[in-house]
Amino acid sequence: TEKFKESPDGYKYQIVREGTGETPKNGEVAYYHIVYKNEKDSLIFETKGEAVPIPCDTAQWVSMGVLYKALAMVKEGDSIIVKIPTKKLFDESFKAQVPPSLNPEGEITFYIGAQKYVTQEEMMAEMMKKSQEQITKDKETIDNYLQKNGITAQSTESGLRYVITTEGTGANAVAGQQVTVHYT
Repeated sequence: TEKFKESPDGYKYQIVREGTGETPKNGEVAYYHIVYKNEKDSLIFETKGEAVPIPCDTAQWVSMGVLYKALAMVKEGDSIIVKIPTKKLFDESFKAQVPPSLNPEGEITFYIGAQKYVTQEEMMAEMMKKSQEQITKDKETIDNYLQKNGITAQSTESGLRYVITTEGTGANAVAGQQVTVHYT
């Protein structure tokens, strides 16, 4: 097992698995799986499931402190462990006081997996694809619910489903008017 190396920026790191990609480039979006814990191994944060997208601006990262300096050295596909002194992390990267629940003299251990680095355009295309997939799933869920419960709903052009349970007698609202509604 590789030992921890000391960085000139004041953190220790260990490469657990070396990726085959490169370090992030300006303008890319990096997707990271991140877990961090205090020196007592208590969980502080984890990304759970999906990787967190972080826009890359390596020039700005240098000014954002020790955590971002560590992220800038992680190659696509790497899994690393980074240990950062708690006070240094909060002073430089989080720009906040160390919370009373943490030991300012301790260290925070980050487990970072660099999943992928993509362009802004690729990220937007991926988000649109996921959005469309979710809309399809939602439509199917609604259709199944309506069918299972014997409900006949009307639909707007945008896909909104509605059922009028009591027909009103007044005029329809027009643009610019205020309305009061009761809905479930």
